Amino acid sequence: MQIEDNYILKQPAKKSDITVVVFSAVDCLPGQFHSVKALQNFDVNKVFVNCENNSWYIEGIPGLGRSWKEAATKLYEIAQKLTETGSGTVLYFGGSMGGTGALLYGLYSKVDAIISTGSEATFFKKGSYSANKFAGSEKIQIDWSKLISGYNGNLLMLYGDLENVDREASLEFTSIDEKFEDAIYNIKNYGHRVPVFIAEKFGIKKFIELFLQEPETIINKIGNLND
Repeated sequence: MQIEDNYILKQPAKKSDITVVVFSAVDCLPGQFHSVKALQNFDVNKVFVNCENNSWYIEGIPGLGRSWKEAATKLYEIAQKLTETGSGTVLYFGGSMGGTGALLYGLYSKVDAIISTGSEATFFKKGSYSANKFAGSEKIQIDWSKLISGYNGNLLMLYGDLENVDREASLEFTSIDEKFEDAIYNIKNYGHRVPVFIAEKFGIKKFIELFLQEPETIINKIGNLND
């Protein structure tokens, strides 16, 4: 276990060609990371990251870069170097602010798989989590259409249909590109905290493991829960 600069935690496996990167959500203190316990028995390489000032990862990650593109590039290099072959499978996972980070960095680096929940398409909209929680200094927007156009990995985006912010973001992403539309599933009778739903229904480790092995199976299971 190796914590660097309070914002990145590496947990290499003894032998694995898979790296899972988890992006922490809002109000996670420096030196702490989300989902560490949930994935403690997952025998793959793991990297946990956090950002300063609830900055939605658009201001980078301390120790990796002060711009999101620089941080994304360095993070992907770390994830690949941890794999047994140096060019193995990389999955990014996160919820809410972490979901946005996983989506943003994952699309940019073209990682093999992304699981993103509660990610926002437009930041700082009235009533949104980024509007209420962002404490950074650089208020930028992302050209999602450009990022998604070059992505051919496995993408899963989950939203809670009881949450206005989630419904709006889901519709907005759907309108941007068919790839987003194909990737989005709205969880019936659930709010913004979709990782809790994943933990209750599947277990986060099992969910990620199954999505890596059989993405269509996990998508079908989600669809069946919504029937």
